[in-house]
Amino acid sequence: METSDAVATAKHSVVRSGLVFTKGQHEDGLFGRGTWKLRYVELTTDNVLQYYAAKGGSFTGQVDLAQCYGMEVMPLDCPQSGNRLTSVYRIAIKTTTKRRIVIAALSEQGMNAWVAALHSAVGPSLKAKSPQTSGSRFSIFRRVLRTL
Repeated sequence: METSDAVATAKHSVVRSGLVFTKGQHEDGLFGRGTWKLRYVELTTDNVLQYYAAKGGSFTGQVDLAQCYGMEVMPLDCPQSGNRLTSVYRIAIKTTTKRRIVIAALSEQGMNAWVAALHSAVGPSLKAKSPQTSGSRFSIFRRVLRTL
C-alpha cells in the first residue's frame, strides 16, 4: 500500500482507536505459529481498520472491513501458550479473501468497546457471536457437539 493511500484514508473520522495486540499473518518459528505484536489501531468512518507501529508512528497496514462478513468474540477458555505476549480478550474477523483477522484487546471492557464500535461502524454484516465460556477446558468441544 502506498503512503498516499494512507494519507487519503486518514482524512476520515476515527470511530475508535487504541492499543491492541494483532496476530501476524506470517507464521514464524519451528511450528509455524503466528506472532503477536502490540499495535495502535484506528477504526475509521469509511470502515477501514488501520494499523500503526505506535500512536503517531509509522503506518503498518489496513483492513477494509467492507470485505468482512463475520466477527466472533473468542472464548476465554481457549487453549493458549503461557509465554505469548497477548491477551485472552480476542476478536476474530473473517474476510471474503479467506483471511482471519485476530485482535486482542487489553481488557474485557476494551474488547466489548471494540465489538460495539466494529458493529456500529460496519453494521449487520459483522454480527458478533460470543460463545459462552465455562470453567472446563472441554467447553469448546461441548459447544461444537451442540451444533452438530
